[in-house]
Amino acid sequence: MNRSLAIRRLWWKELRQLMPLVGLLVLVGVLLQVLAVLLPFGNQLPWREAAALLGMPGLFAAGVGALLIGQEKESRTLDWLRSLPVSSGDLVTTKLLVALLGLMVVWSVSFLLGWSTGAWDAIRDGRGGELIWPLHSVFLLLVGFATAWQLRSSMIALLLVVPLACLPLLFAGMHQSIVEWDKSKWVGMTTAEPTPWLMATYLILFSVGFALYGWRAGLKYLAPQAAPRSQGASPSSVAAGFRWPLAYVGFAPGGSRLGESCDDRSPLAYASIAPAPALLWQFIMQNRGGLLGLCALQVASLFLYPPLTLAGSLLAISWLGVLVFQGDSQQRRVHFLADRGVSPRLVWLTRHAVPFAMLLLWLLLFAAIGLWGLPEVKEQLLDSTTLALITTVVICVYLTAQWLGQIATSPIVSAISAPLLASAVAGYLIYCAVELEASWWSVLIALLVPAVATWFGTRDWMDRRHDRWMCGRHALLGVLFLLLPLSNFLWFWATYPSMSSVSRQELQLFAAQNTSNFGGPRDLFALYAKNVNNEIDTQGDHWRSTQAGIRLGLSQDAGAVMPSNAHITCIAAILRLRLSDQSREEKQTPDMDVGNYRQWLTLLLELHDRLRLSWRLMEQDQADDIEMWIVEELKATGARERLGNELLERIRIVLSNVSQRDAARRQAIALSWQHARYQQLGGYQLNNDSGGYVTTKDVWEASRRAGVVSELLLKSLDAKASELTQLRTKIGEMLGYDVAANSELSIENAQGERELLYFETQYNFIPGASWKGEWEDEGAKLAVSREP
Repeated sequence: MNRSLAIRRLWWKELRQLMPLVGLLVLVGVLLQVLAVLLPFGNQLPWREAAALLGMPGLFAAGVGALLIGQEKESRTLDWLRSLPVSSGDLVTTKLLVALLGLMVVWSVSFLLGWSTGAWDAIRDGRGGELIWPLHSVFLLLVGFATAWQLRSSMIALLLVVPLACLPLLFAGMHQSIVEWDKSKWVGMTTAEPTPWLMATYLILFSVGFALYGWRAGLKYLAPQAAPRSQGASPSSVAAGFRWPLAYVGFAPGGSRLGESCDDRSPLAYASIAPAPALLWQFIMQNRGGLLGLCALQVASLFLYPPLTLAGSLLAISWLGVLVFQGDSQQRRVHFLADRGVSPRLVWLTRHAVPFAMLLLWLLLFAAIGLWGLPEVKEQLLDSTTLALITTVVICVYLTAQWLGQIATSPIVSAISAPLLASAVAGYLIYCAVELEASWWSVLIALLVPAVATWFGTRDWMDRRHDRWMCGRHALLGVLFLLLPLSNFLWFWATYPSMSSVSRQELQLFAAQNTSNFGGPRDLFALYAKNVNNEIDTQGDHWRSTQAGIRLGLSQDAGAVMPSNAHITCIAAILRLRLSDQSREEKQTPDMDVGNYRQWLTLLLELHDRLRLSWRLMEQDQADDIEMWIVEELKATGARERLGNELLERIRIVLSNVSQRDAARRQAIALSWQHARYQQLGGYQLNNDSGGYVTTKDVWEASRRAGVVSELLLKSLDAKASELTQLRTKIGEMLGYDVAANSELSIENAQGERELLYFETQYNFIPGASWKGEWEDEGAKLAVSREP
């Protein structure tokens, strides 16, 4: 036989067998990466983005040996290959090289995802420990090949990879402890993490050892003179392996009814009456190795090495779910049950009984550790929300894995992809519950969908049917599973008020025409704080220092500014100290002459002009507050004499320029809506409750609210006086404020002229509260009036 042709055919066969696993891992890894980036637990899980990227190559390396070798043992493909005139060394080499090629592809996708999302920065520890992860994946691959060649069961070979994968870490940690052992002080061994170079050294040593061991085991298994290690699963051998379970259906391997040939007092007679105990016994006996291994993995992750708690628990729970149906899919056991008319409902119940009981025991053990074993996390674990979240995630991982175990035809593919897929599903449910504020009933019903899917799919699974009806039913239930947690958000999206298309187009057009005006505004307090003189002795020095600091801050930036309310309140309060109109409380302050008065008023007008340049609604309303104060000032006794002709003319221009005022407001509406971010619309909070965590639904709701408020503000510019109150009431309702109650409360709480002045000049609770008010008409009349 042509050796090169045989090797090409072997490569084609192995690549075909490997392609579904690589594609599934990449698809699930990308989905999990997207969910990890969107999840809100950045502080608690700093590795959340990198976990998916490291999990894809790790799971592939751990399971590829069981897929290429263990599964071919069970399907007797290796026995057929052994009969061909092909060298055993070529068979072993081809499988190993194909596996390494697949690992390179998975790592390439992982690096590409990490580079595009910046997730690899999350795992850099400054010691170079992240560089040994590819080497560790190669070690896992060689361990998987060695166990797959040596063991008959592919599932047991896959489970054995987990404890063997800890050997380099264990020996490197012991080596590091011996090196750091201070004999002079007799402080004993430390628990320091091994250095990257030491870890890499042990990884290389163990990789070489397992490579040689796996090579020899492969050659020994494929040797022509060796007796077959596995002759497959003939019906007679399968029937002989059932023993007691045969009794519950009343058939012996030879076909005679056990009830007729056995004494009524024998256990077999009772088994024919009560088949459930026999099915339970059969499940435990045929999967006892896997169940014991998963228990050991879970206990080890909880007690021996706490940093592996999350990963070990995820693997144990997901593989336990896979084992529910894949345990009977091996060696044609499910055919034996189907051929003897076993009830699918009874099979479903007995297959879930033992794994679900193990889950409950693990949850109780976890709670016990938090209650008695670890006082530092006692309060967190005893919190009802935390316990409910952990229980929900555990059940979600288990039910998702058992669903995958029933659908997938390959136990290895399902075992490898189950942890990633279960993590993605759990992350999706957490995202819907936390970020989209899904109702608790929708999450609970969604958790039941995988159980319902396998309940109605057990008959098809027992008959090994994968027709269109079966695939369509599972696909429909999968869509239902995804949509149920979204029901609350979809209803909100469909019913929450939104901006009309006409207003949207108008604002988009106006925003596009005024894009050049977008910029700033600069924080005046930051500019002022750099220039204020803290060494002051008298009130007059304080006034002069404040004025100098504000003026210098304005001179450093010629654009729009964002003053605090304290600036405007301070200036307005000083201007209230007129020459002949000082209150008794303010007699101790220095007298203000006409020059000082005009300087402060000029500064206030400069602030007004800078506020009108801003694209934010907040600054436009502050400019309105200044104009309203000026209108009241013009009505005071002797105001025109104090102002002088120059200031009076400037004030007349400000108050009479209605078109410029409306243009600035319209620009602020359009640009504030277009650049609404972080639940703010032009400086105003889009949610009355400004504290707490901001969810994705809050952001969506704030976006809708920003559009509706912008549309109402746009209407208020052209509304009649009778319509303004109704529009402002709607704006207050959208933002969660009672406009009338807040206004009355502010005035009632004001004590004295200074506090009343503060409420007069502070920003409003809602934008546009003073637009088109009576003060505009009154200001326009005062501007054209020439009377003293």
